[in-house]
Amino acid sequence: MLDLNNIGIGWIIGISGLILIGLSTLVAKGDGPLAKAYPLESDVEMASRVKEDVEEVEKDSSMSNAWAKLEATVLEQDILEQE
Repeated sequence: MLDLNNIGIGWIIGISGLILIGLSTLVAKGDGPLAKAYPLESDVEMASRVKEDVEEVEKDSSMSNAWAKLEATVLEQDILEQE
C-alpha cells in the first residue's frame, strides 16, 4: 500500500512522467490544454506564419527607427534655436 506521508522522489518523477506523456498525446491529436501553444500545422503553414511574424517585427523596427530619427531632428532644431 502506498503511504502518502512517505512519497519519494521516484514516485514524483514517475507520476510527472505519466502526466507529460498524457499531455503530449493530447497535443499530438490537437486537443488538450497545450493545443493552442503547439498547434498542428504543416511545414508550409508554419513557414508562412513565421515569415509574417518576421515581417511584422521588421515593420515595427523600421517605424521605431523613423520615430527616433524624427525625434533626434526635432531636438537638434530645438538646441540650435536656443543657441
